[in-house]
Amino acid sequence: MVASALPSVAGDDDESGLLPAVISRTSTLLVEGRLASEAVVQLREGLLASAAGPAAVPPALREAFEAQAARTAELLRRVSEPGDASQEAVRALPALGLTTLGTQGTADLLRALGLLARGANGVDAREDGLEEEGEEEDEDGDDEPAVYLQGVPALDEEGGDASPQVLCSLRHHLLLSAEQEGGGWAHRTLSEPGRVLRSGGKPDDDGGSALALEPVTLRFARDRDAEFLALSAVLASARRAAQEVGAAGGGWKLHGTVRLHVTHTPCLSCVSAMLQLRRLLPDVRLRISFDAPRPAARAAKA
Repeated sequence: MVASALPSVAGDDDESGLLPAVISRTSTLLVEGRLASEAVVQLREGLLASAAGPAAVPPALREAFEAQAARTAELLRRVSEPGDASQEAVRALPALGLTTLGTQGTADLLRALGLLARGANGVDAREDGLEEEGEEEDEDGDDEPAVYLQGVPALDEEGGDASPQVLCSLRHHLLLSAEQEGGGWAHRTLSEPGRVLRSGGKPDDDGGSALALEPVTLRFARDRDAEFLALSAVLASARRAAQEVGAAGGGWKLHGTVRLHVTHTPCLSCVSAMLQLRRLLPDVRLRISFDAPRPAARAAKA
């Protein structure tokens, strides 16, 4: 496949002349309609990483990717809608034929959906209207292409980039308000300074919550992805706290901010889970940052 040639040309001067051949073959396959959706993403990602950078991406490939990204964003926006529209959108995701939009494409997607953390990829989210006045600011990471908010202490302690698993750092500061019998509200603060979840773990669904998130199978089941585990843990923690303070009829709400930092580009199933959580907990701000996969370290994890 054409995409398999990209690692040999990315990041060098391509003295072999292979890059022009890859670009030419990519254009031919696009014209013939024989380039799969996943291949469009992989080829764009590889060409962006080449020495030529964005200039290496042929117009036809750029247009094909932009069309895919637009369809993906439109479908994911429906996940945030109430009622059956959300569930239908979640279950339609596999039909896109995509696992991810790639590193830069995912950052752009999260930004468009209002999920990208302040400072990620050099973006000031307050200027984009993603942060509210008075919200705690993130520290900006190094302004490198494809690396977002580096140096999360909890992940560094867990081995971070050297870990064979995808890691997700979960931080949140939330206020639970639970309706009481006879009127009034009870309040409890839920604070998590930095828990690390690993891909492959068991979801915390608190014995089966009515607020359970729905994963999507993209190449394989995604209910053990680190981001999905982190989001499930937030819901389970809130549900337990509501029970402990005696929420009348299950009536409770949650306010505050949840922050996730992941050591790999989030897949579309995990982005969908983020939007499901936002639909279920509309007063909770969700902020996401992630690391780009290193060429040798995580190429097989997407």
